[in-house]
Amino acid sequence: GFPLGTTGWITASEVEGESKVVGAKVVYQGREMVVSKGVDSDGDLKLVDAVQTGVLAIAKALEVNGVLTTLNLGRNKIGDE
Repeated sequence: GFPLGTTGWITASEVEGESKVVGAKVVYQGREMVVSKGVDSDGDLKLVDAVQTGVLAIAKALEVNGVLTTLNLGRNKIGDE
């Protein structure tokens, strides 16, 4: 399989959105995704779940934060639930 929240190579025509460049927000199978690998010579691209990109950004910021001691993410509507 693929890492959680990612796709393998999929046909770019299956993706809804004006731009298919890396970092562009698109919709695939009803989910908001972000292009992680741009369209290749076969017309395929890879995507990552948009919510996951936000979570990973928070995690990366916390790695270098020397001040924050707690972070409550309850009731923030991250994800499907």
